[in-house]
Amino acid sequence: MVFGAHGDDEIIGSGATLYGFSKKGVEITAVTFTNRETAYARIEDKDKAVLRAKEEMATANVILGIKKRVILGLPNQGVVNDRETFQTCTKLIREYRPEMIFTHAHADQHRDHRAVSELVDEARSKAEENLSPDWGTPHRTYAVLYFEIFDLFAKPHIIVPVEDSWLEKKLEAMRSQTSQLEVLKGIEYHIRGLAMVRGTAIGSKYGEAFQISDFHPSRAQM
Repeated sequence: MVFGAHGDDEIIGSGATLYGFSKKGVEITAVTFTNRETAYARIEDKDKAVLRAKEEMATANVILGIKKRVILGLPNQGVVNDRETFQTCTKLIREYRPEMIFTHAHADQHRDHRAVSELVDEARSKAEENLSPDWGTPHRTYAVLYFEIFDLFAKPHIIVPVEDSWLEKKLEAMRSQTSQLEVLKGIEYHIRGLAMVRGTAIGSKYGEAFQISDFHPSRAQM
């Protein structure tokens, strides 16, 4: 399960790893918090931003093998860690029962990213408590992994080796976000360059880096 503030975040942060999982038959659910309504580069695109975002997310789902996407429809730059959103996240974790969650890191320059990170950590912890059965059956997620967007990790905890075809699918998914290519100029160079840097650190051609959340203990598999 991957929680992202905006419809392209899971691509930039974990797109290659998600594709690799999908190739192995893992079912992936994406939760997107906003409609990306302010992410346009030209004023004439303003009224089309929400529709284009939804169309582009649907395309990325197919490319990366994301089986289900839930769009919460919160305002861009307006995601907050409030009671309603926290409970929504808790219910989603209980409904989809993920073994692992990918999401934003706490130390991120984007306000929406920081809010999502805090919400997911707290919801993951609450989802396993034996309370509020009307929210769904309690569920323990083994680990939460933070991905990096533009604020890079000084010391990643995990680097996943990425196959060439996985990276190409990540880049294809990013190119499908046509409304964002002008907003995020040079994003393809960023993705490929960072993949090379992370791969080199583990003796691989490409890689994606993650940190393990320590908000709540992760459960080891024996």
